[in-house]
Amino acid sequence: MVERQSHLRVAADPALASSLPGVERAVTVTEAATVMGADESTIRKLVVSGELLGYRLGKRGVRIYVSSIQDYQQRRAIVTAGERKAKAPPTAPRRRNDAAHKESLAGLAALGIIFKPISR
Repeated sequence: MVERQSHLRVAADPALASSLPGVERAVTVTEAATVMGADESTIRKLVVSGELLGYRLGKRGVRIYVSSIQDYQQRRAIVTAGERKAKAPPTAPRRRNDAAHKESLAGLAALGIIFKPISR
């Protein structure tokens, strides 16, 4: 009887679930959103897309594995760092001087639309 009460206590207190062998800790969508600094709808989309692993609890409840959140954050940290290095510095827009552009400007002028380039 004592053993049964301890299992009930673990079920009531998710923080104790990690003490059981073979049981992985899971959190609600709200808790995951708080930890990740994202909106709940974003977390739900990540679960649907398979980027976060979790399970359904009842009809509407969703639980997300903590290890899945940690893995996702590590993957995003690696990608984000790589994206920062790959981005080129912003450049000023180039002026077009090809024949097609000049022809378009001439067509606009024929319609009475005056085009004045912006001086920099």
